[in-house]
Amino acid sequence: MVTYGFFNSIDGDRKYNADDISNFFLKLISDGVFATPANSMQVQEVSGMTVKVSAGWGFIKCKWINNDSDFYLTLDESDIILNRADRIVLRLNQETRLIEIAVKKGTPAENAYAPDLQRDDTIWELSLAYVYVWAGQKEITQANIGDERGYSHLCGWVTGRIQEIDTTNLFAQYDNTFWSFFNAIKENFVPNATLVRQLSIIHITTEKKESTIAIENEEYNPYLDMLNVYVNGMKLIPDIDFTINISQDGFHSIILTKALDVVGTPVEFEVLKSIYAENVATTMTELVRLQQKVSELEEKKLDESDAFLPYIYPDISGNGVIDSSVSSWISSFAADCAAGNYTNDMNGWVEFAEENGLNKNIFPDVNGDGVINAEDSALVSGFSSKVGAGNYTNCKADWNAYMLKNTLSDLQEALNRVSARLATLEKSFVPIVQLTQEEYDALEDEEKDEKTIYIIKT
Repeated sequence: MVTYGFFNSIDGDRKYNADDISNFFLKLISDGVFATPANSMQVQEVSGMTVKVSAGWGFIKCKWINNDSDFYLTLDESDIILNRADRIVLRLNQETRLIEIAVKKGTPAENAYAPDLQRDDTIWELSLAYVYVWAGQKEITQANIGDERGYSHLCGWVTGRIQEIDTTNLFAQYDNTFWSFFNAIKENFVPNATLVRQLSIIHITTEKKESTIAIENEEYNPYLDMLNVYVNGMKLIPDIDFTINISQDGFHSIILTKALDVVGTPVEFEVLKSIYAENVATTMTELVRLQQKVSELEEKKLDESDAFLPYIYPDISGNGVIDSSVSSWISSFAADCAAGNYTNDMNGWVEFAEENGLNKNIFPDVNGDGVINAEDSALVSGFSSKVGAGNYTNCKADWNAYMLKNTLSDLQEALNRVSARLATLEKSFVPIVQLTQEEYDALEDEEKDEKTIYIIKT
């Protein structure tokens, strides 16, 4: 079929639609993002899990999108254990006649990859960037964002097809130049460098003649770490101004040569822990993140064990008890939602409950994840079984006790996994030992550990 255009209409004999106009650009302009200004459609950090897409123009399948101001997107919370890679995309939907800026969520995994782009007759996506979300991460930083605008197979810069630039090759050339430079620096730097992690503890004296002061930090290891002590900002000299009292129970302290007379004197302990520089990007970031996650899980566990939480009591049959029929109804509703018969929300449940003579005022999302699914059914079924075995009575108080126990069990399992990973990471730390030149020279070769950092005191 031969098509052509455009001509003025005479008595309505020339009618054109949007595709006729758009297809005019098919052989003139490529898909992608307009490259001017340099930050056109760039994905940038904001705060928390929110990112923004800068103002700019995009072009997809001869359709255009103009984002005239910063466009904000909030990513889903990170997984407790697994990592995730999301994509920020421009998405053309031919059926809804819409071009949107959206988050394309990735699948959590230990080694997460950004999701594939959808490209078919209905949906066509261009990737502006990927965002790597570490397990337990609370805030997106620019280091988590990989700019993909310059890759032609993912997005690309809009160019004239008559003199088209292969931006993938151009971008790869920039990449190769940078990594050649970086690796040359890395080869010279890493073998001779360590990263020191600084921990600071401040003690304020509460009595006169105070000379023995506890080092109130469980991470301090006197056999592996460096310790600097400051009084009123003045650094003390080890073995002259103070000595370290090593305790077998782990509660170490220092003994000052001269007691402090003034109440309220600040004593600062600076603990330096070191890891090899080549492990900085992975070990250090993950270690700090997991330490925070352990604290959060322990705090949550403590809060829930001290509280009597009002879990949803799914008496949807209205007979005052929870039995196997509740689990069946929940499973049935979840299956109908999966089949598209209902929406998995309160509105969908009300419709389902009215049709089946159930309590429409109780949305039986018993685990609180926002939807009704197999997990909710399993919890109800488990409770019914334990009631039958005589472990619980069929009442709201015992339902709460059952749910609290399950919640704490899940938390404890997550805590154990994170703690185990944390223990593994902490093995990446290497000891730092301070010696005089004479002490170092006196060490026999077999006494020198190649994984120990020796610092010569001057």
